Amino acid sequence: MSARKASARLSSLVVLSAAAMVAWAGPSYADGDVGSPLATPAPSAPSTASNPLLDSYGGDPQKEAELVAQEQRRIIDVDLVASGTMVPGLDVALPFRVAGQPVSTLVLPARDSAYTERDLVSLAPLSFVATAAGEYLLSENIVVLKGATLDLRNPGGLVIKMASQDNGFASIVIDGGSLVVEGTPTEPVKFQGWDSQRSLPDTNTADGRAYIRVIGGFASITNATFADLGFWSGLTGGLSLTGTQVASPLGISGDGTRQIPEAYLAAPADAQTATPGKPLVVDGSNTGTTGVGLTGGAGLYSTGVTAWLSGLTVTGNAYGLFVSNASSVELQNSKFLNNLVDGVDFHREVTNSHIKGVESSSNGGDGFHISRGSQGVLLDTVEAANNKGNGITIDAAPLSDGPSATGFPIIAYGGHSVLNSKVTNNGHYGIAVLGGDGIVLRRNTITGGDFGIVVAKASQGIDIEENRIDSAAKQGIAVRDGAEGTIFGNLVVGGKIAVFVRDSKVSVTRNTIQDVSSHGVTMVGETSGSTVAKNLIDGHGNSPIDTVRGKGVSVLSTNESPTWVYQNITERVIRVVTKPMTMLWTVLALILIFTAFRGFRYRGSGFGNPYRDRSPLTALSRGMVDPATVPGVVRPIETEFRAAPTPVGSTGLPHRRATDRDSVTA
Repeated sequence: MSARKASARLSSLVVLSAAAMVAWAGPSYADGDVGSPLATPAPSAPSTASNPLLDSYGGDPQKEAELVAQEQRRIIDVDLVASGTMVPGLDVALPFRVAGQPVSTLVLPARDSAYTERDLVSLAPLSFVATAAGEYLLSENIVVLKGATLDLRNPGGLVIKMASQDNGFASIVIDGGSLVVEGTPTEPVKFQGWDSQRSLPDTNTADGRAYIRVIGGFASITNATFADLGFWSGLTGGLSLTGTQVASPLGISGDGTRQIPEAYLAAPADAQTATPGKPLVVDGSNTGTTGVGLTGGAGLYSTGVTAWLSGLTVTGNAYGLFVSNASSVELQNSKFLNNLVDGVDFHREVTNSHIKGVESSSNGGDGFHISRGSQGVLLDTVEAANNKGNGITIDAAPLSDGPSATGFPIIAYGGHSVLNSKVTNNGHYGIAVLGGDGIVLRRNTITGGDFGIVVAKASQGIDIEENRIDSAAKQGIAVRDGAEGTIFGNLVVGGKIAVFVRDSKVSVTRNTIQDVSSHGVTMVGETSGSTVAKNLIDGHGNSPIDTVRGKGVSVLSTNESPTWVYQNITERVIRVVTKPMTMLWTVLALILIFTAFRGFRYRGSGFGNPYRDRSPLTALSRGMVDPATVPGVVRPIETEFRAAPTPVGSTGLPHRRATDRDSVTA
């Protein structure tokens, strides 16, 4: 081997060995996917992975979004007809219909007495059809206006199958009015999306599904079940409680002309063409009144919704329960199971509301989700298990961080509490708090998941007290990104790090930490003002308290770790060497070392014959063989080369000419 090649191999070996040593010598901190702010991560390529929630939801996103817009348009049309704006000649003091394709809308205006099951049978004989005792198929939309109440109670039980099929779906919308639903624990009132064409529940959202929505009114629902309802949005999610829209458009059609609906007094025999059990279409006969054209927009009054909900069982909806622009919502003793998105979603501007004794499990999103803009929501003795997202998410960050198109305030929200609750084996976090002020997590039990409790986005005044976090895969409690608060009196069992704090100011006091495998408490980044005191830490790893990467942390001597097992050098080496990347670098280094040693075998002999270890061809045969001695071989034609005269001015090199000999040797 030449000196140059040997030098090149040595250089490669040194570089590779250095890389391997870097891999071996890297810090053995187990921060999970939180990471360290001291290292600058490389920019990541745009993800090509699909949306897990969309994958689990399925459906037809484009078509469903269009159907949501159509439903909004339909409700606005009803409001305009009811106000006398669109159809001035219609007597809106009596029940009336607004024509629609494929499903018409029965509108119930204000009156002193409530509309009941019997009224629906009378007003909609072709679209509220009895299929058995106490069981009906609803195949058109119902809207209940302000001042009216829809009372669906039946001592013997009541089942309403809502048409939900390829050629249309039905809905019940309480538009400023009231909804009363009351069953018994043994005989609840049942609502179900029903495909009458197939005689099966409707589990396909692609063409829309039946739904129930309360807009700006009141709902009292006790002992009721809701199944296979809703699609795509929270407003049409299945069972939703929302405030009214502000400044909603009138909905100009695509060609710039206004779509004018026709309206009819309810249930005239000559104004309906329908087959029982199928969606109802008003045919436009001369008994109806056509509205006037409108070219402008319209603003709708803004008002919230209140509700009392108890004894609900909700399964297979898009959203189990969706609430926005609501106050004093009481949700108790209910179950939300196997819904496509979140189990319970308090979306925006939900204030002074209470969730107690509610289970939300096995949903495609979060078990419970409290969104930005809400204030003062209490979750007490709730249970969230096996959800694909988080068990409980509280997002109380500001709606805007500065001037915005909508002009939202930049204040943080909060005042939420999660007490005495059980969160088990959810897909990501147990409880996540994202921003906000004055949020309390107390006496909860969180088991499994990647992280037990995560606090981020500059949450202020967060109190994490007396919780039990068991078997979180990465971190029991993680506080990061400018948050401030107290971690007091918690029991954290198992996982890599019990308490992880990054770029935050936290008091970690009187916690009991057991059986962690890396650190009991880890402080990273700007943690000035944080204190670690009076904690009892048990486990094994590099150290019970890690502040090497933290700044300004006060660690008092009152912490105790009498049973901590420090990881010895052998264990550290084994832990690092058995990492996949370290093993890969090691194999590559060994290959280069082996190659280099083979090249150095003759380095003491200088630069000798490079073919000294090769055998000459004569050692393998007796030499050349005369072709004439081989039977069947024909001697090739011999050629003779003669020198031609050298041309004048040439280079003087001879020119060869071949001539064939006259004889050919046999």
